[in-house]
Amino acid sequence: MKLETTVDAVVNNISPTEGIAIDRLIAIVGEHKELMITGTMIIGNGLITRSTALNAFSKLEIAGVIKTRGRGMKGTHVEVLNYEALVEIANKVKL
Repeated sequence: MKLETTVDAVVNNISPTEGIAIDRLIAIVGEHKELMITGTMIIGNGLITRSTALNAFSKLEIAGVIKTRGRGMKGTHVEVLNYEALVEIANKVKL
């Protein structure tokens, strides 16, 4: 029940461009639990901005799906706390 509530809360507050950032996050992270991500890894071909990606990250962090730590020029350290919820959010955002 808590997973559904978390997923629905995030999906209802995610913009389409933030959904793209979440898709890219899943593609980069894969099955890893922790990873250092730079802005260019998420931005890709320029459809989204760094600030859009960070907004998506903050919404996921508030929901308890990921944990982030900014490292300045080195990037952002992302720790996935609930991979199942992250994948479900990405699937619902695509709809």
